[in-house]
Amino acid sequence: MGEPTLPPSRRELTLSAAITVGVTVIAGCVVTFLVGFPAIWIDIAMTDPAADASTPTGLPESAALALFVAVLLVLWPVTCRLGRGTFGDAVMELKERTVDGRPAGRRRSWARAGVPLALIAVATVLGHPGVGAALVLLLWVPALLRADRRSLIDLAVGVVPHTTATPKTATPHPWSVREG
Repeated sequence: MGEPTLPPSRRELTLSAAITVGVTVIAGCVVTFLVGFPAIWIDIAMTDPAADASTPTGLPESAALALFVAVLLVLWPVTCRLGRGTFGDAVMELKERTVDGRPAGRRRSWARAGVPLALIAVATVLGHPGVGAALVLLLWVPALLRADRRSLIDLAVGVVPHTTATPKTATPHPWSVREG
């Protein structure tokens, strides 16, 4: 049996999610540039030099979707820091534990980061990217309502978030308290 878990506060959980989403978006922009730049050159090379303004150019939609999935596949290990938890969890001092209090392990961390990316990928390929984002948000919101701060993804993967932050229990020094 591992150590008992102390659930994070709503603030810690929300900031962790916001940091993770922010880092993922920034990393996604970088990866999109790195993956998309060669695709632009391939597209230019494949364009018929005799084409005029009425000739459609550009990569086919299937190639664009394949590039999007490739970007998400590169983002997956970045988002979970190769199985060591998300960036937000690292900043907010959260650890992933199993239900019995043991460290969750890399597989669960990969799954915890991969499920939202997979949902967004599937929804985008099906032509409804907003539905994917809304679904991820709906799966995460129960963490704000539950006492153990587990999202539906955490429940499915078997992860319990655990805070390691030092509790703020200090009392002010008597000389610092203003009277009157």
